[in-house]
Amino acid sequence: MIETQGWTNEMLCNLIVTMGNFAQIPAYLICLALGGRMNKKKMAYLSIACFLVGGLLIIPCSTSIYLVLLCRFIVGFGSGILILISTAILPDFFEGKELSNVIGLVLAGSGFWGFVFSNVSGFVGGKFGWKIAYLLHLYAVIPLILFAVFIPDQSLVESKQKKANAPTQKGDLSPMIFVYTLAGMAAFMLIQVMWSNTSLWVTGTLGGTVAQAGMASGMMSLFSCIGRLFFGKIYGKLGRFTIHLDLALLIVGMAIASHSHSYAMALVALAFVGVSMALTAPAALNRCIEISPRCQERAQSITSIGFALGNFGSTYWKLFVGKFGDGTLNSVFRVNSYFTVAVLVIAFGISAVLISREKKAQ
Repeated sequence: MIETQGWTNEMLCNLIVTMGNFAQIPAYLICLALGGRMNKKKMAYLSIACFLVGGLLIIPCSTSIYLVLLCRFIVGFGSGILILISTAILPDFFEGKELSNVIGLVLAGSGFWGFVFSNVSGFVGGKFGWKIAYLLHLYAVIPLILFAVFIPDQSLVESKQKKANAPTQKGDLSPMIFVYTLAGMAAFMLIQVMWSNTSLWVTGTLGGTVAQAGMASGMMSLFSCIGRLFFGKIYGKLGRFTIHLDLALLIVGMAIASHSHSYAMALVALAFVGVSMALTAPAALNRCIEISPRCQERAQSITSIGFALGNFGSTYWKLFVGKFGDGTLNSVFRVNSYFTVAVLVIAFGISAVLISREKKAQ
């Protein structure tokens, strides 16, 4: 679309790409303010409506870059609410190990369909033009119908009783929420640096083809879906330490990437980072639900804000760490691996303190 319209303002063109992530932040803030008063079913309707309207209005508004930015904001705002609702609604119907399994399945489905539609839209856009590709936003009518038919109203007595009987946490909203938020933000920021630069890395640094770049991105998505399918079992075994495994896998992936000089090594690195990407969101969200059951909507909103900030800040982080190496992406990945080691050490330190306190309390 940018090339077709002949837009040359680099900053505004970059905003078209990043506006969706930025718009998710006010969406999460609104959900945070509403907390338990939020009617999740109505919010889902609002989010899907924003996604449809914003996505389709881009076609007639494409004559102005500012109107396109507004449409992108509307789409991102709706997506932000829908991302949060898709997991916030689950504790009203599931708990314990079943909840962990369902969160993993929902996020695996999200990753899978995101991968499918990104490839379908690329094919349709290349074959029939970008305007036809944007008509794919109409698929949102399907989840709208499914929500209306199968999801009961969220004023369920059972749901309210579950929250009323939840074990009381001191201050209700546990301070540990912010620790998991910062860990998730760091992980998302580092993962997004690799995700958004995969094509450039493969075709530039590694001398691969465009087809190989597409396959590399697909490798990351594939292993992300696989990781989320097994999230329930992993979380059932590791619990709070799932986030530690996530960071360890990210370190391995970044370390391999920093020493990659062949396409095969790059695929191995992307597989590790893909599994790490799979565990980040469900591990943080599941833990937030466990430690703040009375205000899980607020807890998930805060954590999701961290994810969005990590995604949005990844571009600026890449520019910052690029100053500490030779400017290549391999160098950026190397610095990121060192930073992730520091985050993991801090995470183990905090966990050790918490376990010690829990033993004393017992």
